[in-house]
Amino acid sequence: MLNLNNLKLIDLKSYYELFDALGKYYNYVPINWLIKFNDFIKENKIKFEIPVNYLKNNTIEDNDRLNYLLYIYNSSLDAINFLLENKDDKKHSPTYEYMKKMNFSFQKNSQYVERNFKSTENLTCYSIPGEGGKDIAFKRDFIKKRLSFSRDLVSKLKSRRERDLCIIVGNGPSLKKINIDLLKGEDVFISNNAFLDTKLKKISKYFAVTNFLVAEQGKFEINQLKMYKFFPYWLSYTILEDDMTCFLNADLKREFSIDVGERISWMSTVSYFMLQIAYSLGYKKIVMIGFDNSYKQKPGVKEGDIIISDEDDENHFDKSYFKGKKWQAADTDHMNEVYKISKTAFENDEREIFNASIGGKLEVFKRDSLENALNR
Repeated sequence: MLNLNNLKLIDLKSYYELFDALGKYYNYVPINWLIKFNDFIKENKIKFEIPVNYLKNNTIEDNDRLNYLLYIYNSSLDAINFLLENKDDKKHSPTYEYMKKMNFSFQKNSQYVERNFKSTENLTCYSIPGEGGKDIAFKRDFIKKRLSFSRDLVSKLKSRRERDLCIIVGNGPSLKKINIDLLKGEDVFISNNAFLDTKLKKISKYFAVTNFLVAEQGKFEINQLKMYKFFPYWLSYTILEDDMTCFLNADLKREFSIDVGERISWMSTVSYFMLQIAYSLGYKKIVMIGFDNSYKQKPGVKEGDIIISDEDDENHFDKSYFKGKKWQAADTDHMNEVYKISKTAFENDEREIFNASIGGKLEVFKRDSLENALNR
């Protein structure tokens, strides 16, 4: 018998896939598609959560939802610049005109990030690597404001923490062997494209990304996640700010930070980033799962080299994880170095890190089963 609910889910997924493709080629989603998507949500009575503080009323108005979709899909720096550069093109002008009518800002000087800047006065500059490079300047007032907000949020999360144990999830193939149901009710950290696992996405409390390619290619999904999110402040050119987002003062120093409200290292792996966050939030016991600590890569590549793969992804729990996307080569020796730094920092404060991954090559931390680690 035909299941109409499944059809709705399939149709919903097809919209997201289309938006990903449009975002990849145009950096934005045309207004006509967002209107169709909004109508689809309304007609099929699909639950679509948007932040309460974004609503004009206590109920969701059509314009509220549509404007929120525009915010999610078309407010990144690349989207704004593309629409500005193509505002007279018949193909793109309807979206520009609608967003202008709804009071979306297209004034570069009012943005907290700028490009093609001539003066660095009152600006902090950051160079994004990759094809052609990408120099972005952030207004220092914006950085100061967001870092202050993030310090306060980290402090609030620490004071509200009810557990001493948290789970940090890696995205290796061994994650498929883990019973995700065991994580229900726990404080769970995920990262990068972990949202591909819908069950894991539903039960997680924290999310982190440090890599610009991951952020750029996953921005639509990331911007809609309803959990506490942590990023280096310079990813704000593609990741939108909200009340659950921490933009942190991230650098490449080897030192483990015990106060991420002040600074944090994003060296080698997002896992190191998450371990510092977990420490700052006061967790005393960390259980790591899904950490295989091994990668199949082309011979001769070094850490940071950009790889484009059209084949199934063998390095992660989902074969579509990096399929058809750009990613950067990893160095497990460098990862082991920052894991050792983390281990020392935790042990010096009488805290523990356990590796409950099934198999894999991460041997820096004590091994234990997930069941035992959760019940210690």
